Formats: sequence, C-alpha cells, structure tokens
Amino acid sequence: MQIPNGKLEYILSLPFLSEFLPHKFRNGTIVNNGFFVNCKCGQKIEMSSIHAKVDAYTHSLAVRAYALCNNCKTIDEINTRIASDGTRVIQDENGVWKQLSFQNEKNRNWLTRIKSIFIQKRF
Repeated sequence: MQIPNGKLEYILSLPFLSEFLPHKFRNGTIVNNGFFVNCKCGQKIEMSSIHAKVDAYTHSLAVRAYALCNNCKTIDEINTRIASDGTRVIQDENGVWKQLSFQNEKNRNWLTRIKSIFIQKRF
C-alpha cells in the first residue's frame, strides 16, 4: 500500500518511541522498552526505528507508533491503548479494537506481543 504524500515526512518528524518508555504508572505497572518484529520479513526492528505519538494519562497510555523496516521497506502502524491494570487494546487493519491482557505481569515487553496485529504500508 502506498503512503500518502507527506505521511512519511510526518512519521519521521515524530519522536522515537524510546523517548516515552519505560513508563511507570502510579500503581507500579511499568510499560518497558522493547522491539517489534516485522511480520512481513521477520526482521527485528529496534526502538530507534519506531517513531510514535504518545499521550500519557493517569491510568493509560495512547500510542500510535510507526515501525520502519529498512529490510523490506514497509511501515507497521500500531495504534494501541495500554491501561495501568495491564489491559491493552489494539486496533487491527480494519479499525476494530481487540483486547489483549497481561494483568498478572507488572513488567511486560508489550511491542513483541502485538506483532501479529498491524497495518503495514510500503515506503
């Protein structure tokens, strides 16, 4: 899928996701740094190649991240909400929100858990 004019420039203008993580909620839950595995080629994408817009609230994070894979020239778009109780919801390629939950774990590498639900675009 082609990226609309200006979209790649917008993505590259966003800060790296690593600037926002780890994030510690008041209740002690920590959202850690991690990496993302590109589902198309299997390449590990480091945090230094993931740009994001993150809004932090008292009990949740809203994250729209873009993982750039230089190997297969794709961008994985990740739109997710992470709650302080460990619940996550992620928006799939059809715009449907799906719930993921890791409530028994206070420290979780959340990016590696959402690798199969993404919106992939070529750049």
